[in-house]
Amino acid sequence: MSIDINIKTSDSLKSAITWKYPLGITKASMADLNTEFNYFRGLFPLKVFITGPPCSGKTYFAHKLSEEYGIPHLTIKDIISMGMQLTNDYGKEL
Repeated sequence: MSIDINIKTSDSLKSAITWKYPLGITKASMADLNTEFNYFRGLFPLKVFITGPPCSGKTYFAHKLSEEYGIPHLTIKDIISMGMQLTNDYGKEL
């Protein structure tokens, strides 16, 4: 025995709720949802430091982690470049 049921949202529920992402979860909305999830649960960002010899895949794996979890990927080169753009004594010293 099987039953074919078509379930839809009631009109009263539709009018009572304002959906934050009416088109569903997309790649663009995932970052917002991740931030909101962490904020309301008191979760703080994880910091990962990847080190190893030259050509061991550090940049490759850091990039993959960055893509998968939506976390920033900073390199020493990026940090020095940002520092050199500063107009204070630190930037001048770099």
